[in-house]
Amino acid sequence: MHQLLLSTLNFSILVFIMYKCLKQPTLSFVKGRHLKTKEELEKVEKNLLEAKAKYEEVTSRLKSIESELNAIHQEAIHEAEALKKNILNYAKTAADQIIKDAGVHSQNMLVEFKDQIRTDFVNEVCKNTQNLLDKNLTQEDKVRMRNEFSTQMGATLQ
Repeated sequence: MHQLLLSTLNFSILVFIMYKCLKQPTLSFVKGRHLKTKEELEKVEKNLLEAKAKYEEVTSRLKSIESELNAIHQEAIHEAEALKKNILNYAKTAADQIIKDAGVHSQNMLVEFKDQIRTDFVNEVCKNTQNLLDKNLTQEDKVRMRNEFSTQMGATLQ
């Protein structure tokens, strides 16, 4: 038991010496560590607040950009629909004008064709008449017709 008492006394002296020698450095270390941890915690909280503010700002910007994109998209759709209507109206107007022009052109071609047919018909009639006259008229008929023509022409000129 004596041994136990001595060991306990030695241990108590060791603890007392360690307490006296290590109290101030340990307190300084713990206070320093506490201050450092506190400063780091304050920095982290500050950074967290800044990050939250930036997050809110970016979220707000994204929402505004998204709404702008939706507005631009809707505007583009409306412009495309209006352009489509304008193109269709122009195409209809152009098609109507083409049909009208084609009708006028076909009428003009029909008139030209009728005139050509008449001209060809008159020329053919004249040619056939000339051939018939050449075949059927005698020399005396030709002389008599020339004289009658000259007489009639002379009477009209006077």
